[in-house]
Amino acid sequence: MGYKVKNKFKDKFDNNTLYNAGDDYPKGDYKPTEKRIDELSKEHSSYKRVFIEKVETDEEIAKREAEETAIAEQKAKEEAEAKAKAKADSKEIEEVNKPAAKKQVKDSNNKE
Repeated sequence: MGYKVKNKFKDKFDNNTLYNAGDDYPKGDYKPTEKRIDELSKEHSSYKRVFIEKVETDEEIAKREAEETAIAEQKAKEEAEAKAKAKADSKEIEEVNKPAAKKQVKDSNNKE
């Protein structure tokens, strides 16, 4: 996951490299720590600004969308299976009740 600069700043941990709004962060071979990323991603207590924000790469977007699609397809499959099972259970109950219903009709016909 990459980062974009939201507000201009000098990174004291990157040889005072100047970052302008819109720049990618970090530049070159510099590898900031997770703590440094966290500091720059949250509002600074003195400056009242957020300096960087996360941005997804095209690959990350494609991966996330593929995962979301797979989850939606699995959910649709499970719902279809549940409906089919409910329908099958309903038919099974009908079949079980048919002889009893026929017997009731036969018994009521014999009483008349």
